[in-house]
Amino acid sequence: DHDNSSSGMVKTWPHVCAGLCIWDTLAPPAGVLVAHDGAADAALRMMPVEYSCLAWDPNRQRVLCGTKAGELRVFDLRQQRVAQRFEAHGGNALRYCFMMPSTGRFATLCSAAELKVWSLRDFECLDVVPKLHQMPRGMVSNMMGTAQALTCAAMVSEHHLVTGGQDGTVLLTRL
Repeated sequence: DHDNSSSGMVKTWPHVCAGLCIWDTLAPPAGVLVAHDGAADAALRMMPVEYSCLAWDPNRQRVLCGTKAGELRVFDLRQQRVAQRFEAHGGNALRYCFMMPSTGRFATLCSAAELKVWSLRDFECLDVVPKLHQMPRGMVSNMMGTAQALTCAAMVSEHHLVTGGQDGTVLLTRL
């Protein structure tokens, strides 16, 4: 959610069948759906992407969208389309995406507990922490066949991230 004084409250929602839908809650009913990317994959004749995390870039009017396939998509609200897309975590599902607008960066975390810090300007990867958490010995994969070392994460400031893992540890990481 983002409060935009010129258009009221903007709501975003990752939806499996329609991709990403964005609504302006103060617009008249005919114009409430601002944009969606449901057709982004239509040309490729595949199922729509499944988003797993979202982050709002207020300075550039963009929504950063992480997918279960490890891809990061940048939805530009002004252009009303996916402006950029790239592989962010080698096929591991993105679980979290955090904005750090005053530093000009954002961070992503995947299910394998890999942390990446990116530039908001050109989406260059600035830093990688390969394994914040390990899978405990003897732990088998979940029902989908994929192990998830990361269980939770929260930004406590633009420079500090707290994560919890299947290994039973809680870590404070300086970004």
